[in-house]
Amino acid sequence: MADQDSASPLDLSDTIVAVATAPGRGALAIVRLSGPQAHAIARGTLDRWPDGPRRVVVSPMRDASGAELDQVVVTRYDAPASYTGDYQQTQLLYST
Repeated sequence: MADQDSASPLDLSDTIVAVATAPGRGALAIVRLSGPQAHAIARGTLDRWPDGPRRVVVSPMRDASGAELDQVVVTRYDAPASYTGDYQQTQLLYST
């Protein structure tokens, strides 16, 4: 646990990609990426990227072969002004 501070039992050096939508049926879903590689992971799947923190763009999201999966709304947050203040974060909002 390289970046662990003494008050936290968590390994803060990991990047987390997780569904952030409540369980159940809905028209939209949110995927949140948080950690040191969050922006790099998101940029690897998107055609467009917000040009600054707290900016939003609509972009096609692509799989590893380049096929378009969906249109997503991308919100970029940069540390220390991210939700947790620790690392860069990206949120993707897409239709289900």
